[in-house]
Amino acid sequence: MVPETGPKKTVLYLTRYYMPSFSAAGIRAGRFVDALSQSGHQVIVATVGEKACLKKPSKDMSKGASEPWVCRVGGRGELPAELRSERMLPSWPWRRPLPGPDPDPKCSRGLFQACHSLVQRHKPDLIYVTSPPFSLLAVAHEVADICGLPLIVEMRDAWHSGMYWPYRSARRRRLAQEWEARCLSGADVIVTVTQSHKKILQDNYPADVAEKIVNIPHSFDKSLLEEKQSHSNIERQGRSQLCKKNFTIAYVGQVRGIDVTTESFGWRTIRGLSRWARRILLRANFSEKLRLDWMSPIHLLRAMAQLAERDAEFRERVRLVFVGRKYNEIDLLTRQMNLSANVRQHGPQSPVQAQEFVEQADLLVVNLYGIVGMDYHWCVPCKLYTYLGTQKPVLALLPPGEARDLVLRAGTGFVAEPDNVEAIAGVLESLFRQYQAGKIAVKPDRDFICQFDLQHQQTRFVQVVESVSERE
Repeated sequence: MVPETGPKKTVLYLTRYYMPSFSAAGIRAGRFVDALSQSGHQVIVATVGEKACLKKPSKDMSKGASEPWVCRVGGRGELPAELRSERMLPSWPWRRPLPGPDPDPKCSRGLFQACHSLVQRHKPDLIYVTSPPFSLLAVAHEVADICGLPLIVEMRDAWHSGMYWPYRSARRRRLAQEWEARCLSGADVIVTVTQSHKKILQDNYPADVAEKIVNIPHSFDKSLLEEKQSHSNIERQGRSQLCKKNFTIAYVGQVRGIDVTTESFGWRTIRGLSRWARRILLRANFSEKLRLDWMSPIHLLRAMAQLAERDAEFRERVRLVFVGRKYNEIDLLTRQMNLSANVRQHGPQSPVQAQEFVEQADLLVVNLYGIVGMDYHWCVPCKLYTYLGTQKPVLALLPPGEARDLVLRAGTGFVAEPDNVEAIAGVLESLFRQYQAGKIAVKPDRDFICQFDLQHQQTRFVQVVESVSERE
């Protein structure tokens, strides 16, 4: 539980993703809304759903907690019926482009109207917005400015500063740069999820912006680690793959770059010509500096295939399980590499179910995209904190940066360059030999790891919100 501290306020929490979403963004939003509710604040969540609806708090509320209102606009920006009946709700001008990348215009315009209605109905004391999509920052900034409300901006990912997103034109790129500066300058507090991203913003903006930045990283949920129940929708076949006779490697979360590494030469040529034309005509850019292929599991699969070819026991005992969205490309690669018996995709799972896979694994895998020319990468995958909470060995296929430093500092990481198949095979073989001998040697620094416990991060989050509300 989060301790009740400070005056109780009403918070309008704006997020594209919210529970019951299993995405990292939805889980983080749900945890922070719970923290505010448990500390006695009233929360109104403005988000997106398959259908537009307005969920009121139930009458049977737990003692000491204030259940949130949840307003969902539809996938095309449709407002709930209760809000559609209201007149004179301002609209985002259709001729005014929303900033990208990934501006999500229909939902953002719907949320712009919904926020105005919710402000009129509930009179919130401040607005909290989390991105991406970055167009939500523009929506929250304009609502806060029009209604005279304090604004807290959370950036789970880097926007213009620190990231090379694709933009359809030079104008779109300038629009993102202008809106980033406007939103950060207008915010009362800016929240980042890594120290390195915080430093990037501090280096790119004047002191009056830099001093407003606080860092609240992702976290692991200790209650999930203590969960011992079995869950019926984890199939028996999946459980048999996790039994003790097998050396089980778990990859939990999003897979990226699989399309890049499996794309045919013909399609790659066509895409290259299309990008060349758009680059010349519109001065577009296409994330040329992003190495998304580093996040593809193809490098790990190739390393496994090498080891399986020369070591019969490795082939017999190693199992790689993916927990997250299924990809046909992974099934195709495993067949081509003769690894079909060693690899299985389990599809999306709830946080508790995903945690069960993590707890039963012998080795956990984390990887990350690269940025050409960047000596120190700022991003830290959310799943890394879940891994740290278990204190299990982690195969860290990471470039130099904060993520690699975290897992090494925690005493649980074994590092290989993300696209170096020989290096990955060498580390994986070493870990397998340790497993055969009895146990993979890790030296977890428990005090360091405990700072990422969910309750600690929730408390910090509530303190940040209350620090803004107390200024009013």
